[in-house]
Amino acid sequence: MAVRRPVQPSGEQLDQYRVAQSLASRIGRRRAARSLVAEFAAPAFLTPTA
Repeated sequence: MAVRRPVQPSGEQLDQYRVAQSLASRIGRRRAARSLVAEFAAPAFLTPTA
């Protein structure tokens, strides 16, 4: 009987995890930037300046 050790991710799995994390944070930042632009820029464009 082999003693079961807690599964440790291999190097490849760790790399994939890191890539997924960085992608997610990039997408999150893009969405946040877009919503900021939508909040601040859109009203400025839509409201006619006197």
